[in-house]
Amino acid sequence: MAGTGSGKTRAAPIIHAATAKACGEDLRLSVTSGLRTLTLQAGTEYVRELGFSRDDVEVIIGDDLLRRMHDAGVRRNVTEDVGTDGQIGDDLLLADGSNTAHALALPSTALKSLGGKADGSLARMVASPVLVSTIDTLMSAADARRGRHTAAMMRVATSDLLIDEIDDFADEDIVAISRLVYLSASFGRKVVIASATVTPTIADALFRCYLAGWQNHRHVSSAGSEAPVVAGWFGERAGVSACSKMDSLEEFRGSHEDFVNKMIESLKDSDGQRSLGVARMRDCETAAEYFEQVTDIFEVAHDKNHVLDEKTGKRLSLGLVRWSNVGTSVFHARTVMERVFPAHVAVKVVPYNGSMLNIHRNYVERTLNPALKRKPVEGRDPILSNPYVRQALDESSSSVTDVIIVVISTSIEEVGRDHDFDWAICEPSSLRSLIQIAGRIRRHRLEQWLSKNLFLLDRCFKERGGIAIGSGSFSYPGPETLSHVKTENRQDLVLKERTIDRVFDVESLSNVVDSTEVIGMDQPKSGIGRLERLVSEHYLTQGADRGVSVGAFISDPLSLACDFHPSQRKFRRQRCVEVTYVLWGDRQDRSWYRTPFDKGDARELISCGKKVDRLFLENEARLLVSMPDDDILIDQAAVELGVESLKQWEEDSFLSISKTDFRDSLMKKEYLYHRSFGFIAKEDWMAEFDD
Repeated sequence: MAGTGSGKTRAAPIIHAATAKACGEDLRLSVTSGLRTLTLQAGTEYVRELGFSRDDVEVIIGDDLLRRMHDAGVRRNVTEDVGTDGQIGDDLLLADGSNTAHALALPSTALKSLGGKADGSLARMVASPVLVSTIDTLMSAADARRGRHTAAMMRVATSDLLIDEIDDFADEDIVAISRLVYLSASFGRKVVIASATVTPTIADALFRCYLAGWQNHRHVSSAGSEAPVVAGWFGERAGVSACSKMDSLEEFRGSHEDFVNKMIESLKDSDGQRSLGVARMRDCETAAEYFEQVTDIFEVAHDKNHVLDEKTGKRLSLGLVRWSNVGTSVFHARTVMERVFPAHVAVKVVPYNGSMLNIHRNYVERTLNPALKRKPVEGRDPILSNPYVRQALDESSSSVTDVIIVVISTSIEEVGRDHDFDWAICEPSSLRSLIQIAGRIRRHRLEQWLSKNLFLLDRCFKERGGIAIGSGSFSYPGPETLSHVKTENRQDLVLKERTIDRVFDVESLSNVVDSTEVIGMDQPKSGIGRLERLVSEHYLTQGADRGVSVGAFISDPLSLACDFHPSQRKFRRQRCVEVTYVLWGDRQDRSWYRTPFDKGDARELISCGKKVDRLFLENEARLLVSMPDDDILIDQAAVELGVESLKQWEEDSFLSISKTDFRDSLMKKEYLYHRSFGFIAKEDWMAEFDD
């Protein structure tokens, strides 16, 4: 457990390598996370920075084209630090690969089960010493139905397991992941959980599963009942790490509490880099008025959090606005684009969200990633040498004294982005989200900073007309999203008080923003902290859903003999239809098509007609990144991939996006599209922006 940017991605495999060496074993490791971006970054780090041979690392994300584009980007920027922990020096932890296992020579019976080819994708997945993949690759082992789990089960049985950013998963997903932890322990494998904000509830549930699985392992291992569980806690602060043998949940809870208390004490001694201020807002009759109030915060944040450009004498800041939903992020960005700012202020906008087509998001990320790596070089912020930032500074008029660059985004910024901003504005959503966004402020610049640089809006967009209890404002996303909690007392799982000072512990956060309230053993002070923990407990340990909790799974002797638990607690539950929308047709004449709503030939494309409208913008010159034409981007992708031209399916993949919803809802929905902003569903409140 360590803070964002502190080296978890690099330290975790070193722990695995050390324990394997101490046990006289060769290292075989499955590295998993919930995001493709994190998976690709980890695969790159393992080869470039941790000393593993490229032949020893197999990367699987379920999207070959995305993986090839990432590899092309790595080749293009061979000197760029692409990892998620860019501030950690190379002298910290370099893996000793001397005890890394060689690729397994699979027996013929195993090969037959995996398709019969030694170089096939399933065989490589099982045989590779280090597998770096999304956790989806292995989850079928924990849901062993319909015969699709053979390869995953072989992998889990023969390698240790690393789960990165465990708290990035939904509570129901964590219940499913606990079955994977149980299975790993049953095979006698080691498991490492890495995160900045592991709650006591999650830690408790996962250890219970590991302990129950290890007891199974004892019955079949040569060591028998003499083989204890060894649990370790590791943090980035000196003197907090510990390791000991234990055989009961009570021992674990005591040791975990000691570790967490040491972590919290060490956080108190650290120099504050981030502190919170609340943006008090007025009730609004329109969405436009709400967005204008948010935009008013830009100059306040910039005034206290900027760098000075020696060449022009202008003040520069890079800010982030994090919205809970894509639609609000897009229309706020549109509002900023059209706003008239004072003559001395120049504003540049970078829309960045998950609704952008793959080819466009890739282009934006190629701009943002190098620009937001801000570890000082000889005392100077490298942002001042970035070509896009340099252009914004140099080409602004002589009357301009302040240049503000703002990335308007969503939760896509919270995990797997090694970005360093000067300030951020956050729509209230969850405690974890707030902490993750705080981790993107001054991420690479470690000196103390006293000015407020994280601004929390005092109400969600859904509450723009007034704050109301029980309105479901903190849902989709948020802890009030309770679609799978089967309890008669659902009213107990909503926020009881809605003033921002009660929802969040503003008094503590105004001094320093850290993970104390999330990881601490005491009951959280904030309303949202208490609610998040209560909802998590309903899924994991207790409450009305006890029949399908983690405890129910490990205590039921028939849990592995039937599919009751996997069917009730699914990983990445999908009750909806997924439809893919694609810009398709001849070059210069593409239009929108979609796959069928019903099951059928997924290759069939149906014209969207008037279901997709263009999102019109004014003042596109305010965009920091001017998006090239699609054909130019497609040709550039072909060059990077080393081919003369892309295949049709590759073009379609770059120019497509999937939407998930109930069938009837999808049939009624209409969409707006702009290549710099993304592909979003129309909502009623957007009508006020119609030209």
